[in-house]
Amino acid sequence: MAQVYHIRTINSVIPPVPAQLKIEEYTLDLESYTTASGLLKRNPVAVKMKFFLTFPTMTKPQLQAILTMLDSESFPVQYEDIRTGALKTGTFYRGDRSIEVYQIRSEDNTDVLYKPFSINLIEY
Repeated sequence: MAQVYHIRTINSVIPPVPAQLKIEEYTLDLESYTTASGLLKRNPVAVKMKFFLTFPTMTKPQLQAILTMLDSESFPVQYEDIRTGALKTGTFYRGDRSIEVYQIRSEDNTDVLYKPFSINLIEY
């Protein structure tokens, strides 16, 4: 099934569709400063992307699949450019993860539901 949101692959794997996706574009500056007269001087060097994904309540295997996808120091992310619609690939790293159990449905902890899980992907 084709993805209908902006992220196509993470670490060469098609991710599950998140419940929410926030896209942030930011500019990296080198040695920006304000002059004595209050004029901002900038030296922009790159425009980078951040993706904030929130996945819905999920089972242990679903959560493990996402964590495995993000289990590298850096990884490629293929995404649709929000301006042009063209596919791009960038090198990203993941932000911190916080995982909460929603419900344990078996005594041996094999059937567990997790609360919605959020992660951010930040372009190098």
